[in-house]
Amino acid sequence: MAEAVQPVRKPRQKRGIETRQRIIDAAQALFSRKGYHATNSKEIAAEAGVAIGSFYAYFKDKKQLFLEVLKRHIEATKAMIMTRMQEIDFSSESVNEAIYLLIKALYKAHDLSPDFHREAEAMRYSDPEVAQLHDVFHESFRTDFAALLDSFKARLRVTDIEAAAHIVMAASEEIVHSTKIFGETQIEEDRLLSGLADMICRYLFK
Repeated sequence: MAEAVQPVRKPRQKRGIETRQRIIDAAQALFSRKGYHATNSKEIAAEAGVAIGSFYAYFKDKKQLFLEVLKRHIEATKAMIMTRMQEIDFSSESVNEAIYLLIKALYKAHDLSPDFHREAEAMRYSDPEVAQLHDVFHESFRTDFAALLDSFKARLRVTDIEAAAHIVMAASEEIVHSTKIFGETQIEEDRLLSGLADMICRYLFK
């Protein structure tokens, strides 16, 4: 696909901002429905109701647009999880219940766009830029979770909080992805999340 012959611009006027947003929304819908490789720039422009020239006015190519969609998806996912984390009163809830609620928040955040998430997961194994965005998000979330664990230091059984945060996040992601993203199990959601919360509590706490 040919690249733009004009510099990519950042819109400042309302109309330009709305046009760029329509392109992003259209791209996410098509990437979710058809996948990255089966979608082209002309289809995205048509879905957004704009001319192909408008596409190239705001995005260099399809790859740059995919990364923009992914950034938006990551930011929305993290915001949803962090908002729920701040709502949980870890001082009044039982440890098991607090961990369950946190896992539930992670699970619900994957309702935002599971089809696009699935495509992004596939892309991160073949594209270094997608992998980098994924890694930055996970490192940020691990840091936040490690800080939360550190506030419970006196109650923890584990001593390496950084490693523990990584282990808990990896286990949680595996369960959430296997159910919400890839549909690999028919076991009821609550049974899986309750079991995961129990396992994590037994691992982390005295």
